[in-house]
Amino acid sequence: MNITLWSLLALMLLIALVIVIPPLWRRSGERALSRRATNIRIYRERMAELELERANGRLDATQMKSQADELGRRLLLESEQDPPADTPNPDRTRPWMMTGVLLLAVPAIALGLYWSAGTWRTPTDAPDLPFLAQRLEQRVAEYPQDSQAWMLLGRARRAMAENAAAAEAFKQANTLAQEPEVAVLLQEVEVSTLAANGDLTGRPRTLLQQVLKREPENIEALWLSGLAARQSGQTSAAREFWQRLLRLEIPAEFAATVRTQLSKLPAN
Repeated sequence: MNITLWSLLALMLLIALVIVIPPLWRRSGERALSRRATNIRIYRERMAELELERANGRLDATQMKSQADELGRRLLLESEQDPPADTPNPDRTRPWMMTGVLLLAVPAIALGLYWSAGTWRTPTDAPDLPFLAQRLEQRVAEYPQDSQAWMLLGRARRAMAENAAAAEAFKQANTLAQEPEVAVLLQEVEVSTLAANGDLTGRPRTLLQQVLKREPENIEALWLSGLAARQSGQTSAAREFWQRLLRLEIPAEFAATVRTQLSKLPAN
């Protein structure tokens, strides 16, 4: 079982959390409140009608009090029929049960597909990803401020090699997030660069600056920032980024690549 499988399992689990579980809990809460809210609304409407009849002279004070007391008695009776807060309620326990089932079932289904197929297919061949991406598209259409759903959509599109769509999804996620994750910023840089045939200037370079401000020794950001600076004709900046990179602990092969790129930079 390789890392691709684990990545897809995590993606499917996160999608279940974002798409399926919140509506499940929301509907449960609505059911729990609907009966009491309906009773209170009916009580208030009927009291308003009694007040109007009293003002129009169709009810005297005694009749008004009698009917109001009866309404209050009915409301109290209905409230007493509701289960107390510490009493198990099927509507309250069902979301917990369904949440547990989903958290167990989603990885189990994916594992079952893995073992039944014998070998794990690549993400671009997996039939599940288009379906998951479609569900996430529906999610962000309904809840456009959901940065987590945008991030998951970006990862799904990225796995399907739809780089332009992935870049747009990651952009939405990073714009909406109060403090975007470094990993998501770098994912947007990656797919944006691929969609633009290797161009790191513009927004990708701005994102790299954000990453280095938070993680000055981020290896990927230093390497890509050097490439972006070289593309912009700023050879001194490119040299600085790559020299900073060589001062870090990086694999020997990668260090050799960095030195080769440094040697190709024109002298100041």
